[in-house]
Amino acid sequence: MANPVVAIGLDAADPILIEEWMAAGHLPTLSRLREEGAYGRVENRVNLCGKTAKFSATEPSWVIFSTGSKPDRTGYWDIIDYDAENYEVHTVVADRGYDFKEVPPFMALGNDYKVAVFDVPLLEPNEKVNGPQIMGWGGHFTANVSQSIPENLLAEMNRRHGVCEVLGKDHGAFWDPSYGAWLERELSNSITKRRDIICDLMAQGQPDLMLGAFLEGHSAGHDFLHNTSKSHPIHAAMSAKAGGRQPMIDTFKKIDQAIGDIIKAAPENATIMVFSVHGMGDNGTDLLSMAILPEIMYRYSFPGKVGIGAGGSLDEPVTKPVRKSWTANVWSQRYEESDVKRKLRPWMPSSMLKSDPEDDLCSPYEGTNQSLAWMPATWYRRMWPKMRAFGMPTFWEGRIRINLKGRDAHGLVEREDYEKVCDEISGFLMELTNPRTGKPIVDTITRTRHGAADNNPHLPTADLLISWNECAVDVVEGPGIGRIGPLPFNRSGGHRPRGFMVAKGEKVPAGSTVKDAEVIDLAPTILSFMDAKDKAPVPLDGKALF
Repeated sequence: MANPVVAIGLDAADPILIEEWMAAGHLPTLSRLREEGAYGRVENRVNLCGKTAKFSATEPSWVIFSTGSKPDRTGYWDIIDYDAENYEVHTVVADRGYDFKEVPPFMALGNDYKVAVFDVPLLEPNEKVNGPQIMGWGGHFTANVSQSIPENLLAEMNRRHGVCEVLGKDHGAFWDPSYGAWLERELSNSITKRRDIICDLMAQGQPDLMLGAFLEGHSAGHDFLHNTSKSHPIHAAMSAKAGGRQPMIDTFKKIDQAIGDIIKAAPENATIMVFSVHGMGDNGTDLLSMAILPEIMYRYSFPGKVGIGAGGSLDEPVTKPVRKSWTANVWSQRYEESDVKRKLRPWMPSSMLKSDPEDDLCSPYEGTNQSLAWMPATWYRRMWPKMRAFGMPTFWEGRIRINLKGRDAHGLVEREDYEKVCDEISGFLMELTNPRTGKPIVDTITRTRHGAADNNPHLPTADLLISWNECAVDVVEGPGIGRIGPLPFNRSGGHRPRGFMVAKGEKVPAGSTVKDAEVIDLAPTILSFMDAKDKAPVPLDGKALF
């Protein structure tokens, strides 16, 4: 039997930041692992129409890791359901995980290997994993149901070490000092509890594989990155308020220390691997994908109309939103012809911000049962049947759906015009710029289908996948649409399609560099450390890196 393996995932840990912090001496444990073993960046790419595309979606990225398979094989692209009959979207995060029936998790190795799993996002307890499993303990909306095998194990670990106070609660306004103080404190507490539970599981079962994850970096990245990133548009103003404190760096320092404690508790001959499946940078996804892209498509579909974000001045980005809700701040910028009403709208009570049933946009204050009513993209839903294409709700890269005849209930685009419309929209989007810099906002646009007749159920519901250029954008201009914004940022940090891995052990050449690695390579690499490459429940898409 090979030496035991301890593999620890760091949710949303970006290699650019990790490398910077290692160089600055903030992460001594990871630095030591790098010196004594191997380090490399890990790309997250998916297959679409015979090409590869960047992909930063959190939940699907973790499924890519856990299955060793890309989404064109699993069919798992998103946590949002779209109903083409009713033009409705719906998500209940805990119900939108992957079921692992078609492609099981790579650690489902049967009785030949002892495995312990703790809080890996999206994973569900699996009877073919030989050992204790705890899922949905804590973190940033992990899309897990909180459960365990044995059934009472989760409750027992909570009794011994404490519950995670962050789970499902880290959705406050990042500009609110009281929320920031609470989050920083509870992330620190969560890291300590997480370390203790992982060490407890190792001590109980002496597993061949201890697979765990630290999810606190995800929450810290979303809400604290502006204090760390000097390139962020709100860095100067918000850092001054923070008094120079660096809660995101402090969070990762504590994670690094916890990993060091886990390594000390592990067997001396254990192979150690630390990795991330996606990263975090200046938020160029939330605002663009959730609010600005849907408004772009609305103006594109109805020339002359404006929904939200009528062209404002290019003063400093918004750092003092009127309300403690991003949704409320964006909705209060709904277009109003009257200058007086437009100036008063941000200060109106929520009860006065409802929309008329005849209005184009649906207010988030209408008591709707839509689970995504808070996201601006859904405010346009009553107009989707009247649009040739529309921006879909999403948490990551932008997504556009073509309203296709024969597929969508009120389709407007003929099948023979599908390619032409995709070309037209793509060309239009590539002309959009950030008026603060004059630079384009779109990096690449990827087709998800080979044509209108491509109805492969394993493809995304969107027809176009938009990767934004890596910068935080709060205002956009383009021919025919004018200016949209500035709008306040939802979160300061947004996802990036890159991760990293660092490993040390008998099979890892000291001081080496890992090149050309992808997320799908992490699972076969762990199995190779265990001498179990040929034991995977199904063939994996990736390769072992050593």
